Amino acid sequence: MSRTITPKVLIAWDGTSYVDETVNFVSASGSAKITAPGNSIVSPKGTVDNMTVVLYNRDRRYSPLNTSSALYGYIKNGGAYHRPIRFEVSITDGAFTRVFTGVIKIPVEGTPTPKQEGTVSIECRSMDELLLQLKISTTGPALQAGADNPVTEKEIITNLLTHPDVNFTNYAIDNGFFTIPYFWMDDESVMEEIWAIAAACGGVVFTEPDGRLVYKNFQYWVTGYNQVKVKTFSRSDFTDLKIKWTDDDLYSAATVEASPRSLGENSVLWEPDEDITVPANGTREVLARLRQAAYFIDEVSYQPVTSAGGSLLSYVNVVPTIFAQRVKLVFTNTHPTQAANIQTLQIKGIPVVGTPTIEETVESTDAFWTTRKGRTRTLRNNVYVQSRAHARGLAEFLVNASEKPKVMYTIVNTPGNPAYSVGKLIGITDSKIISGERDAFITSVNWSYTNAGGYVQTLEAIDISAVLAYNPSDYFTIGVIGNTLSNCSGTGKRAYY
Repeated sequence: MSRTITPKVLIAWDGTSYVDETVNFVSASGSAKITAPGNSIVSPKGTVDNMTVVLYNRDRRYSPLNTSSALYGYIKNGGAYHRPIRFEVSITDGAFTRVFTGVIKIPVEGTPTPKQEGTVSIECRSMDELLLQLKISTTGPALQAGADNPVTEKEIITNLLTHPDVNFTNYAIDNGFFTIPYFWMDDESVMEEIWAIAAACGGVVFTEPDGRLVYKNFQYWVTGYNQVKVKTFSRSDFTDLKIKWTDDDLYSAATVEASPRSLGENSVLWEPDEDITVPANGTREVLARLRQAAYFIDEVSYQPVTSAGGSLLSYVNVVPTIFAQRVKLVFTNTHPTQAANIQTLQIKGIPVVGTPTIEETVESTDAFWTTRKGRTRTLRNNVYVQSRAHARGLAEFLVNASEKPKVMYTIVNTPGNPAYSVGKLIGITDSKIISGERDAFITSVNWSYTNAGGYVQTLEAIDISAVLAYNPSDYFTIGVIGNTLSNCSGTGKRAYY
């Protein structure tokens, strides 16, 4: 059945209302990528998806120096920066589906020639670009886990996305498996911290074509056989299938470092190097950078005096705004003529303190290493790994994901479909080089759309065997009647729950 592909370009020049710019469409292309599960543990930096869309610049509509443009009020002085953009396609049935959702970077204008119309090339980034550039600080007490308040990666990521300074609403976060006792941010990138949290928990964060931010926990990857395949690709679906065995991430052991934290004794967390002066009938703002993150601020104490040493306590007050590792102090002096010297200023509270690090090492027991020399993969300095159990669990997952060479697939020039996006499970068959069908997770999508060439994708995928995919025949499930070890056909009997 032949495909009829129709594109649509929508841009919210005012930041809210989308305008259809498809009449000027020339081409679009983009890419999305995730770090392969397992590797993501030691590579906490994620990637932001990108798109380039080219539009005819008829009548200099997209020229920010053209005062006659209908868009001039929106695009002058770089006004197009970070405006929302969508690229959609309809495949045969007339229903449009998003290929990309994001924001504009900086448009690049092309000069028209006698033989060619002028164009504008618009570079775009996915919605997590906004989270990458946004820095926030947590206020009040740092998050604390424990018997009364267990906090997992799900709660922390969700709390960040719903923070008043963030308010990111389009997300889907898998359940958390690891408890992170202490967490705070001090003027740090929201997206970078989410990447680091995901890495500490064996999960992967990415954005889908509709702009939704997704966190898939480690269970999603290791239970790959349970996921629904979006497509099984056969020889008729691509121009070329490349298969590569890689030893880039081949290790026989893994060592993971944990950095435990605990609550310290009530103590002085900050005091200034010199006295602070608040003018008469005026205010003074002071930013106190704490020696350690504060779980709780107990007291801000001070003595306001005149230059002669007389007390101004009845005239001076302070309003603190408490962040995790900073306190903003705003002093107000109501005395009409006397400046106030703030002496013996101290901030006291309960700090979060670090304790000596812990290392957990797990060695592979796979027969692959019986006659081979191996090497150790090491994970250190992820502050969100804070317990021995956490380190042990990550080390086991890391060994299982690294103990054998990985099978990687490149599916070249397959008909495009937004459903074939990163993180999705696919099947691959090719009777000339593959026996039966292999299952794999998509790790990279490169796509393009032109009126002449249509909508095509090149996909990269990792075989699910590389991430310890759960095969039902190798497990028995606790709590399921009639499901026992004796029923398992696999050699490595495991309990799954």
